[in-house]
Formats: sequence, structure tokens, C-alpha cells
Amino acid sequence: MRLSRTYIIVVPFLLLIANCFGQLENGLLLHYELDGDYTDSSPNGYDGTPIDITFIDDQFGIPSSAVLLNGVTSRVDFPNIPELEPDFPMSFAVKTRFDLINGQQIVFATDFSGSTHSGAWLQLSSSRDIAVSYGNAQGGFTGSTRHGKVAPLPIDAGTWYNVVIIIRGFQDIDIYIDCELIEGSYNGSATSIGYTNGVGNLGRKSANPIAVLPPYFFEGAIDDFWYWDRELTEEEVLGLCEIEEPCLGSLSVPDISGCVNEPIEFLLDLEDENSDILTYFWEFEDGASSNSSNLTLTYPNEITQDFTLIITTEDDCVYTTAGTLTVEFPPAPFMQNEFNICSSDEIDLDFSDLPFDVFNSEGEAVVAALISTGGTYIFTGQNACSSFEEVVLVNETVIDPPSFGDFEFLCQGLDTLAIGFNSSAYDYLWDSGSQEPSILVFESGQNEVLVTDTAGICSESFIFQVNSFPFAPSEIFEFPAVEICLEGQTNINFPPQFGPYTFSDTSAGLTYTATETESLSFTYSDGCYTYQDTLFISVESCLCPAWVPNVFTPNEDGLNDLFKPVLDCEVYAYQMLVFNRWGREIFQSNDINTAWRGESPNSDFYASTGIYVYLIVFSQELDGLRVPTELTGTVTLLR
Repeated sequence: MRLSRTYIIVVPFLLLIANCFGQLENGLLLHYELDGDYTDSSPNGYDGTPIDITFIDDQFGIPSSAVLLNGVTSRVDFPNIPELEPDFPMSFAVKTRFDLINGQQIVFATDFSGSTHSGAWLQLSSSRDIAVSYGNAQGGFTGSTRHGKVAPLPIDAGTWYNVVIIIRGFQDIDIYIDCELIEGSYNGSATSIGYTNGVGNLGRKSANPIAVLPPYFFEGAIDDFWYWDRELTEEEVLGLCEIEEPCLGSLSVPDISGCVNEPIEFLLDLEDENSDILTYFWEFEDGASSNSSNLTLTYPNEITQDFTLIITTEDDCVYTTAGTLTVEFPPAPFMQNEFNICSSDEIDLDFSDLPFDVFNSEGEAVVAALISTGGTYIFTGQNACSSFEEVVLVNETVIDPPSFGDFEFLCQGLDTLAIGFNSSAYDYLWDSGSQEPSILVFESGQNEVLVTDTAGICSESFIFQVNSFPFAPSEIFEFPAVEICLEGQTNINFPPQFGPYTFSDTSAGLTYTATETESLSFTYSDGCYTYQDTLFISVESCLCPAWVPNVFTPNEDGLNDLFKPVLDCEVYAYQMLVFNRWGREIFQSNDINTAWRGESPNSDFYASTGIYVYLIVFSQELDGLRVPTELTGTVTLLR
């Protein structure tokens, strides 16, 4: 849906304000609207240069219509040209939001010098008031090099303010905050303004020698900055202050659809607009139009056309939107409603040539459907007018007689094997010519039978494979000796085709849990005979061995000076503690590479000769799990 918005200025004396805005270009040096770029919209084209700037929503929520400065590096530089260094009088206008309240917040400065006050600037005073100053560029940052005025109106963090400034000269400065002229106090004794050929900017100024302290930056937001080389009139100030918020409503009309020869109602949705609608104007592609607020139309034939709606509100906001109208006849029945299939058949339904959309029972749009199983299927044809539901019954004939099994073998010493089915509900034809549900076989081989339903519609072939000898366990089931980690997985899984197994501990199943080294006896069957076998199981610890010395001599001779465990593997959560004979901890380490050198808790002394107790804990990884290990014992310290 296409959408356009129109913004208006709502103030008393609209004609007067319009004339005011026409005059604002007089003496205008630069104007940064900051609506997604840093273009100067004055006739001069003095575009800004951004450093670390982010675009944000303005105070009315319009995206990318203001800039956010981070208080550390952000600024927008003006062109460094003499035209932006005017003498008195001069005027400024800016919409700003202070996100940090302190006396170092510089909204703009028209000259940047690291050695003196110069140009004009707007800042927040230490008392949370807006202050406007200028400097004479005579060297230093004292009261004699600057003059300014403080407006005693405390500023709140996070609030947008509309500020207009007029500087006529010494002790002749006006500060307007949100259309109100704020009387204030003056400070500083500079009577003239001077420049140092420094770059003016939004968001930065030096207030101390740069060699001593870095410049001050602005932490907050700025929108719509103006700079003139003349004094603004009171009417112009009023015009700048009285700009109201734009039309922020959103108009939409859903795409309209309906049936031929039936009334079609046109609905609209206007959100976020507080004033009432005054006028409506509907315009259609076929040339028809209407000013109705409740539009209802009837069409005798199918049609698809675009339309546009324009409305105006009591606040003179104008909104435009567009949509599409589609009028059609209702869909007709479009498919066969019953099918008979065999279990191996498929039905391929093609809807691609239909003049409307088709949806399956899950609500998904489909152009084709492949059905291979019986059941009830629902498809819905839908167009702009209405929908039509088709219920499709698929009858599937499944050939599935209960059998003796599809894998059989003859046991040695047995004469015959019965194979086939236990049902007389089908017709049968074996490759031997028999028409019985089951037959007797005397030797190995494949035996094929064609099974047909009694209606003679569906048939399916089945094959019975018969082996005349049992499996040879020595070829299929042959276990080597099994080695198992005591700390890891101790379950042994046996081949399922011979199960269940009966083990020597009388347990039965396909899995045996080993707990110790043993020769496991077990029995199993191939379907004909029972066999007995033995499996040797070795259960051992798989953890990395650790060696801990029982004596060391920390005399710094390079031999046996350190006490720590010797490990040849990676460990986790390592900790070593050493205690004296009274149980006092004298050493601790969480690093396996850090050894005890015989020092005491007081690093100025060494532990004396004697026997000490150690506790070493760590974990090792085994089968994806971390297994804890604890080592305790005594060590003798000799000097």
C-alpha cells in the first residue's frame, strides 16, 4: 500500500508566519536540517562534515531527523571560511536535547581554539542553565577574554528544547527557550568578538589549553541548526518557536475485493491522528470518483483496478493512500470428488490452469497435489469473491494379508517348512502354480506369490526367501576379548539377531553390564539350536596415572627442589593444598604448573624440615565426561 504524509505549520496568524519564513533566508549563513544528511539548506551550500555521528528519531518520532552526539568524539564541522566569522549582531536557533547534565556540554561553537576563548558558543552551565557566550580571541581562558549570559531556567536531561539566541554586543544578548524570553545575568568583560581561524562546529569547544585538558564535547541530540549574521526580529523568533509537531497519522485502505452484483464496502484506517476527518476523495482508475465517507459500490462485471483515497483533517493534515479493487464471479466446482487407487498408485492433481487460487487443508496455497494414500482430502478454491470447498474421497485398496513372515529357514534335520499367509480374503498364485494361501517347501530358494484382491483390481507380489541351513555363529558372532574402562561406559551390546541372551549370572537380554574382570558365559539361539560361548572381559581403570613424590629438598641446588604431582595428560579443576602437622594450610595452587617450593604462608620465611600432608584434586575427561580424582598423602621436606 503506498502512503504519503504532509506536514504543516499550525500557529496563529498563518499568513504572518509564512512571510516570516520567507524572510529567514535574509542574512542566513547556514542551516542544517539534519534530516538524514548534513546538507546546508541555505542559499550558500556550506555543507557540514560529520565525525562519529548517528542519526536518530527527532522529538516527534520521525526517523533519521536528528543527530546523536556521544560526548566523546562526535561533532559536525562547519566549513573553515571567513564568511562564517561575522561581527555583531548575529543570531542562532537550534533544537537540542541534553542527555548529560554538567557544565561541559557544548551544543555549538563558531570557532575552535586550544589557546583562547573565541567565536560564539552555546553551552550548559554548571547550574543546569543554558549559557550563551562569545570570546575576543585575545589569549587565555579568563573572564577578560569572554562575555556571556546565563538564562536561569534549569534544564532537564532527556527533554527537547527550542532555543533562539540573538547577540547584539556587550551586555546585549537575548535567550529564548521554548518561545519564552529568559532574563538572566551577564559575566565576563570581553566587549568584542574575535576568531582564530579555527573550525566552527556542532558539539565541541576548548575551555582550557589543549595541552592541559582535552576539549569539551556534547552528549545529547541536535536538530535543525540555524546561523545568521544579523539580528532576528521578534516576529521571526515567534515563527521559529511556534512550529508545531507534524502530521504523524497513518492512513491505510486494505485491498478491496468482492463479488459481481453484490455491494462492496470500502473501509479505511487512520491511526495516530487526533483530529476529525473533514473531506474524502476517492478516485478510481476507470475515471470514477466519490466524496463519500461511507463508500459502497456494486459492479455488474468482473474488474480489477487501482484507486486512490485523499483525506483532510480539521488540523489541515492531508493523507493519501492507494489500493486495488478486484471484483469476480464466485469459483465453481473444479475437481472430481472420489478416486479408487491401489497401494502402489498415485493421484497427481493439477490446479495450475484454474482462474483462482487453491489451498490445502493446512491453508497452504498449492498449484498441484500428489496423493498416494487413502483418506479424505479438502481443497478450497478462493478468489476475490468467495471460496468453494471440495471434499475428495480417496479409496485405497491395500494388499496386506497376514503372513508367516518374509524371512524363513529350514532347520537341519527338519523335512518341510510352511510359508505363506493366514487369510482367505485374497486370491493367490504361487510360482509353483498353487493357488492356496500357504504352501510347504522342502528346500532353500525364493518362492514368489501374486496376491490379488477379490475384485481383481489390485495385486501385489510377495517373495519368501528360504534357507535350508542355520546361520553359522562362528562366522557372524565372534567377539574378541573386551577391554572396558571402569570409569566409562561398561555396557556390552550383543547382536540382536541371536537374542535374547542368557548370561552366567542368570540375567537375560541384549546388553550385559560389566563390573569386574571375568570370563562371561552365555547362551543364544539361531532359531533352530541353542549355543554356548564365553567372552573374556577385562575391566581396568583408564584414567591417566599420577605420581606424587614423597620427599623433596627445596635447597635451590636444582635437584628435587619442587613438590607437585607428575601427570601426563590434560586435567581440569586442578587444586593442590599442603598442610603442616597441626592442620594449618601453608600452600595452595590452582595451576598444575605451579609447585610448592617449601615456602610458608609468610613469604619471608621457609617451611621447616618435617612431614606435611597434601590434598590434590582434579578431573580428567573420559568418554565425554569429566571424572574427578583425589590424591592424599604425606611428603617429607628436607633441607
